[in-house]
Amino acid sequence: MESVVARQINQFGCTPCFCYGHSSVCFTADGFYAVNISSSFDYGIEKWTAGSERKLEQLQWDEAEKAIVVSQIDYYPVYFFAPNEFLGDLRFAYNQELTFILRIQLESTAPSGKDIIITGANGRELIAPITAQNNHLPDKVEQIYRFRLHQSFWASRLSEIEFIGILANITAIKIRGTYSRGDVGFLSSISLSTASSSLYSTIAADWVEQCECPEGHVGQFCESCAPGYRRAVKFGGPLTKCIKCDCHGHSDSCDAESGACICQHNTGGDTCETCARGYYGNALNGTETDCQKCDCPENGPCLALPEGGMACSECPLGHAGLKCEFCASEFYGDPLKGQPCLPCPCNDNIDFNAIGNCNSKSGECLKCIYNTTGFNCEKCKTGFWGNATSELRNECQECRCYAPGTKKGYNDFDNLRCDSETGQCDCWPHVNGRNCDSCEKGFYNITSGIGCQRCECDPIGSEDAFCDAVSGKCKCKPGVTGLKCNQCAREHFGFSFEGCKPCECDSIGSEIKDCDVHTGQCFCRENVEGRQCNQCTENRFNIRAGCLPCDDCYNLIQIRKNQMIKEIEQMEDSLNYWQTHPVTVDDEHITSLVKEQRKEVLDFNLKFKSALDPKSIRELKYFKQLIPRASKLLSNFSNHTYFDSIDSTVEELEIELKDFKTIQANLSMYLNTELRRFQKEGKRNLEAAQANAKKYGTFDPNISEMAKDALKYKKKSTDANYQIKKLSEKILKNVHQAKQEAHEAIFGDDVSKKVKELEKMANQTAALLKKTKALAAQPVLEAEKLYNEGLRLQIRLNEIKMPSFDFEKVCFRFKSAKKQNFEKSKLAK
Repeated sequence: MESVVARQINQFGCTPCFCYGHSSVCFTADGFYAVNISSSFDYGIEKWTAGSERKLEQLQWDEAEKAIVVSQIDYYPVYFFAPNEFLGDLRFAYNQELTFILRIQLESTAPSGKDIIITGANGRELIAPITAQNNHLPDKVEQIYRFRLHQSFWASRLSEIEFIGILANITAIKIRGTYSRGDVGFLSSISLSTASSSLYSTIAADWVEQCECPEGHVGQFCESCAPGYRRAVKFGGPLTKCIKCDCHGHSDSCDAESGACICQHNTGGDTCETCARGYYGNALNGTETDCQKCDCPENGPCLALPEGGMACSECPLGHAGLKCEFCASEFYGDPLKGQPCLPCPCNDNIDFNAIGNCNSKSGECLKCIYNTTGFNCEKCKTGFWGNATSELRNECQECRCYAPGTKKGYNDFDNLRCDSETGQCDCWPHVNGRNCDSCEKGFYNITSGIGCQRCECDPIGSEDAFCDAVSGKCKCKPGVTGLKCNQCAREHFGFSFEGCKPCECDSIGSEIKDCDVHTGQCFCRENVEGRQCNQCTENRFNIRAGCLPCDDCYNLIQIRKNQMIKEIEQMEDSLNYWQTHPVTVDDEHITSLVKEQRKEVLDFNLKFKSALDPKSIRELKYFKQLIPRASKLLSNFSNHTYFDSIDSTVEELEIELKDFKTIQANLSMYLNTELRRFQKEGKRNLEAAQANAKKYGTFDPNISEMAKDALKYKKKSTDANYQIKKLSEKILKNVHQAKQEAHEAIFGDDVSKKVKELEKMANQTAALLKKTKALAAQPVLEAEKLYNEGLRLQIRLNEIKMPSFDFEKVCFRFKSAKKQNFEKSKLAK
């Protein structure tokens, strides 16, 4: 007969026994008291949260109303989420009330089926609208809401046992707080009635049951399996039935939830159906001796063999054999002697898929790959180089020594070794490169087998000291040839640091294109002469026709030429005679004239330099700078005829001033040159005169007369330059005055008057410049006259023999003076 728990006030009568469905016999339990789980929000939100079905929302606390507040900004209602204090095992809340106070800010529209949601551990929900159990729609005024936790009042149609099963593990309680977009909800003073074994109150909780459990179940509510029992379904929970443990006689107990036996007798598995690790045998026999210990290193597992005995199934790394008694392939050592099995120490330079890579006892590597060798494959084998122990594989590269450049022999290719670390081959002298495959600069012929030979390029005929590495051919300068660049090429001559010059022999007048390698003289045909054989000999013409002989008249010229040569030879004999038979000449007059001439020339130079004072030079510069400024200002009055005249006059004045500066500079340069020449010539003439006086001892009136003429010419030149100086001063004065007048014309009031005066001054300046040009031309005429007199004197002197005096040199000087004065006159024009 089913027992029930009676209650003093229960509108549904007696509550059926829950007992997790394992028993229908129960009675009221002692020691439980009524309690309330509540939140008053006096000091904050008390761990409550909020959110919609889309996201979590912000929860606020209203201190004045002692409430928590949520807001709805979209079309998704916002719920209040209960904290952990209201979750977990709430079986004792069955048929008790959930009470809270709620108000909203806007008019509510309509309830939904999920205004109140209670979720269990398996995701099943208890749902109800806000108006269930005679509650009203939320309003702007606070209302108290009460919901009894009984299956009769909730939308989910569940049995009593199923309803209490959900309450046994509550994971969420959600209360709807808003009912329209823009609404604000206020929740305050929520509580949930339940029971507890702690003495929080004096009211006994008569709705808590004490179950009478069947075999295999224990606990107040038959929620656990008794020792020796387990859940029929692994981890099925308290609602799952308990059955006896099945451990094949090797245990009396097992884990109630998983069903795994607590095995004994060296067995293992959930039901002790196998031997434990490190043991072998048949655990299903159900005896204490079913499993025997494996004879394997490190208590490793083993397998029973059909013929008896066992074999280790998990030997330590590197071990092999039924009992792991020897080392596996790729390992070495002796486990029976206590020596562990270690990997072959071959620096990974072996094929791990191969067998027998190293000696199983000593560890010596037997199958080195990647061009390595050594006990541990730690070095590159002969003919290879690199880092054999690098983490990268195949680092040993072949020695690529060039045989002719390597010392190990020309044909002994098998012994062409290189340094095992750097790869450097052993090179012959003057051979470079890691592979000994190139000559040093300045050397060649690596194929000799004994090293490279020096280029030995000729330092004169070569561009540098380097040559072709194969042929040894040096880089020759133009026209130079030869392996060492030490000779001229064909049709070239004059071996030098610039190379050789081409012969350029005339193709008509030369026998061949070659010429003398030293002089460049071509080999001429008959009656042809010249270095390039490009002209006929004397009294012959037309080289293309073979240099034909000239007419007889040319023979007369040749005869006259020969006579002149003979006379010249006679004059040379006469000169030699006077040189070997000296006489004394003493002419003090010439010496005094030369000294006086030198002094006057120096004085003239000083006076000329002082002609232009610094102030005049500054005024000229200022005047030149003022002209562009004046032109710019006058351009504003371009329609006025007087200003047009000023522009024209200023331009002419600039031209005349430029011409004056040119004449002045040329005269200054010429006079300085003449001064230096007179000083030099005077000194040299004085010394020559003194020497001739001592040598010949006679006085020549013609020489004295020439000196007087020279002095006279110098005086005339001095007078002409004095006139030039005076005109220059006058011109400068006019320029200064023109500058001042131009300044007043531009910046003053009487413009017309100043323009006329400026035009007059410009005309005077032009006239003075013309007069200067005329004066500058006078020295030219004087020089020509003096030159003619000297020429006549030379003709007379040539007719007699006299002491050696270079009249031709004097004549040349006069000609030079004439030419210079001509150029001076030309510049003045």
